[in-house]
Amino acid sequence: MAFALRNMGMAAELIDGRVKAAMEATGITLLADRPVHYLSYGQKKRVAMAGVLAVEPEIILMDEPTLGLDPKSKAGVKAIITAALAKGIKIILSSHDMDFIYEFCDYTYVLHHGGVLAEGETTQVFKNTQALETASLEQATMTRLEECLGIKGFRSIAALEEAIRNQKKEVQVDETGSSRN
Repeated sequence: MAFALRNMGMAAELIDGRVKAAMEATGITLLADRPVHYLSYGQKKRVAMAGVLAVEPEIILMDEPTLGLDPKSKAGVKAIITAALAKGIKIILSSHDMDFIYEFCDYTYVLHHGGVLAEGETTQVFKNTQALETASLEQATMTRLEECLGIKGFRSIAALEEAIRNQKKEVQVDETGSSRN
């Protein structure tokens, strides 16, 4: 994780601080003394992300950050990206995970054979079924729910679930059918 920082000629104390902060941000502090070849695929991805975060870049390019990850590891990657975005880091993602793209990207390009089939605001691009089919991609789940059920304004299933839970808390119906708040 310190490799790039050392190559940049950074002072050892600063390197240690940045590496520690990056390890905390990616949830890998317990892996500090483990050799990389003993880490799982998901742990290796987190180590790579920590190495990038330690540099404190303005922009991060990520290619298939959720590929091959179990749901828990995928949630961890999402948390890392969310925290980086909150710090003002711009992230460019490349992925075949359409739900992931829909949740995190504001602007999307659909690429096929070196060309751009569609581009624009993510929620609009995912309505372009012809471009998605040509690129052998699926619509995002939330786009399908919007079209089938009229559910709008949610970028992820988790956000929809949270809204439903909050709505249930707000309105409780007793046995007589009357509502109370």
